[in-house]
Amino acid sequence: MQNSPASKSSISAGDIILQIDDSLIAGKKLEDEQVIKLIKGKRNQP
Repeated sequence: MQNSPASKSSISAGDIILQIDDSLIAGKKLEDEQVIKLIKGKRNQP
């Protein structure tokens, strides 16, 4: 999607996310909701 946070950070469909901020998530069994929460972060925060 144009002008989305993902497009601004060069994330594309099919990419494999290995790390979010300082958290290594590669190889961990996380629910989708947990990953989404880590990616989104807190509201109104950069």
